[in-house]
Amino acid sequence: MAEALVLGDSHARALHEGLKAAGIEAEALTTSGAVWHAGSIGYRPRRGLIGRKTMHRFVADLRNRNGGSDLTDGSVPIIASFGFHLGRLVPPFGFHGNFATAEEAGESGIYASHGFVAAYVQHYRRELLIMLSQMSRRAPLVNVAPPVPGRPNYRRFKDVLIDQMTAAGVAVYDPESDIFQGKVPVEFMEADGIHGNARYGAMVISRMIGLGLIARS
Repeated sequence: MAEALVLGDSHARALHEGLKAAGIEAEALTTSGAVWHAGSIGYRPRRGLIGRKTMHRFVADLRNRNGGSDLTDGSVPIIASFGFHLGRLVPPFGFHGNFATAEEAGESGIYASHGFVAAYVQHYRRELLIMLSQMSRRAPLVNVAPPVPGRPNYRRFKDVLIDQMTAAGVAVYDPESDIFQGKVPVEFMEADGIHGNARYGAMVISRMIGLGLIARS
């Protein structure tokens, strides 16, 4: 029987590996950030998870494996990693030379104010923020922020999203700032330099357990 649910994009897979390393049996529904960005997974408090288009089968399979439950009813803790999907937000923003900080903009770039960035993020992530907020009211949920590349705008966008999630009542944990002081070492990253590896996942889950962010039965 599942003791936790892992829910998110490709960054959530390392967390699933970390739960296994900790001896916690977890169910998982993980897919690409593009799927979350497109709104192909939704949520309604009375219905639970909703899979749209090709994701309908994946949500149905999750329920079939768990006696009809999608595990978002509060029966198990949810270790989430979604709502960020920065690869879908940041590149279009910077395409015409926009920068989210004055330091990154320098003399030649276009500095976009904090308010502008916050409004941009809210526009594209409103539905996922609502989903996280509603789900957090029904289940013990922690949303784990992903590591970010050292390219312009990514750090500021992540920080803005963390602020908006927190304001919406969502518990957010950022391993990059808590464990790694701002930058995940290469030995904890996959070869793509974007995703944390199994070793990263094990360290993050161990730390979350130590902080009391994951309740163990």
